[in-house]
Amino acid sequence: MISKRKKILILASYFPPCLYTGGQRPYSWYKHFREFGLEPVVVTQHWDEKLVHPQDFLKASTKRVITQEKDEFGTIIRIPSNSGIRSRFKLRYGERFTFLHALVLLLSRLRYIAFFFDSTSDIHTEADKYLRLNQCELVLATGSPFTLFRYAHLLSQKHDVPWIADYRDGWSTNDTLQYASISKRWLFKNFVRPMEKKFIRNAAMITTVAPSCVNALQSLHPQQNVRIVYNGFNPEYLLSIENSGHTKDYFTIAYAGRIYAHYEVETFLNGLNKFVNEVHNPKLKVVFYGLNSEPAQLQRIMNFNPSLSKYLSATDKLPKQKLFRRLKKSNLLLLLSGKSNSAFASKIFDYLALQRKIILVPGGSNYLSKIMDACNSGISCSDSQAVKELLISLYKEFQTTGNISHSPSNIAQYTWGNQVKLMTTHIKQTLVEKESVTKTISDSLIT
Repeated sequence: MISKRKKILILASYFPPCLYTGGQRPYSWYKHFREFGLEPVVVTQHWDEKLVHPQDFLKASTKRVITQEKDEFGTIIRIPSNSGIRSRFKLRYGERFTFLHALVLLLSRLRYIAFFFDSTSDIHTEADKYLRLNQCELVLATGSPFTLFRYAHLLSQKHDVPWIADYRDGWSTNDTLQYASISKRWLFKNFVRPMEKKFIRNAAMITTVAPSCVNALQSLHPQQNVRIVYNGFNPEYLLSIENSGHTKDYFTIAYAGRIYAHYEVETFLNGLNKFVNEVHNPKLKVVFYGLNSEPAQLQRIMNFNPSLSKYLSATDKLPKQKLFRRLKKSNLLLLLSGKSNSAFASKIFDYLALQRKIILVPGGSNYLSKIMDACNSGISCSDSQAVKELLISLYKEFQTTGNISHSPSNIAQYTWGNQVKLMTTHIKQTLVEKESVTKTISDSLIT
């Protein structure tokens, strides 16, 4: 039997107060593991609180000492955040000097071989130190950055402790690589992928955030079990905004987070333009929260059609609760996808929690559509004409009632607590299998 409060060592570069979505997943484990009999110990980096633009995340942290803090949830060990060679190059030159940028990219990948090139290697150092002095039952590494998989691989070998590889995105199988330069695709295929396969070989299990990741991971790592654990949503963020109503002055459509190059935002904008041309001067606002931190994507949207610019706006990154309050006041939440049916945006879970109608563009038979349909939470639009027709229908409802009717269901399964419970089940399964193997080896030695 597995005793209570087994220590789990979590390697996570992103962790609050870092505003990256990637920091929320390990934070959910930290907040809920104790409820299910596990004791979390997180090794992460210091993050300055005022991080707004992408370049801010490339800078070294102002705090330059290693700290350890304990609270009712567990233990957090924080190391100074350092700027690696690629980060320093980007801070100084941006995306200029294509050839030099490719060379720097190659040099930065040497961190998978040598700690000398690795700006986050102190995470490994502190994790190793902790394992020497404390018994932990399992190491859980969440990537990106995927150097954490190398650390877990090495720590597992040295301390004979199982580890789980948690993919928040693909590594050498990432969908965005199809849009990358030839040199970057070559580098990932011929250098990064062999490293990935080597590190994952001794992982006890793979977990990932979406069904769209499973096939690629299972194909690359056929010897591994791949399990899905969604990011889910944190109900606590919603408590302070529970009674927030829709805005009634303007028909407000909101989008939160990053926009990737392969997202078909033009399909939405084209449909929006058709809507504006037919309705004529609607009381309309479309707000892209956090998009000021992505100048290229902001320009892509604002330059799409000058006649739309008066309806469009963007903001800096906002703290989670402030963002949720803004989204909750919106009438409609925009969810973007790509051409591939495998595209998956984890922000859907926050959207579900906000209980505002969702418009998915483009829709279809993808994973996002299936979740929306199961929760009665939105409508998929396959093309710009469908976008126009939906907006006309909803705008008429808004003009008549000042509201957009919405009756979601079955969303509780996606809370942090329920998703962490699922993660805990996988962890305990891994520990049982480890105990079984250890017992078999012990019995064979006795006989």
